[in-house]
Amino acid sequence: MKSKREAVIYVVIAMWIYLGSLGIYMDTSLSELAAYFLALTGFVSSYIWAETKRHSGSTSWWKKGKNSKREVMIYLTILLWGCLGSYGIIEKADILDLSAYYAALTPFISSWLIGETVKSHNLESTEITEDQPINS
Repeated sequence: MKSKREAVIYVVIAMWIYLGSLGIYMDTSLSELAAYFLALTGFVSSYIWAETKRHSGSTSWWKKGKNSKREVMIYLTILLWGCLGSYGIIEKADILDLSAYYAALTPFISSWLIGETVKSHNLESTEITEDQPINS
């Protein structure tokens, strides 16, 4: 894969195929499943924006070496989302309720991803003098 953004897209598409197939097999409403996928959109779009705005200099999560905190966070979020969705489909839970529940996490994770991007970028581009206070 050429970029971390591309890798995330492929993982989400693979999860879309997996959960969609599982949903069809378990007779889940595809309209409700679509809403569940929308619950992930805010997370992924925030990560893609952050990685576009400022590329992390670390290696990909899929390779050995230092990993980006943002990349680890997005894959943990996708993993949690996939597990919750699989559980909901298998247990015949209300997928719309799961969508709302999961979407409620979006502002927290998205703002953290954006904050990490902007904070790190501002720290790198600002020269701090001895008399100047450091803003956290």
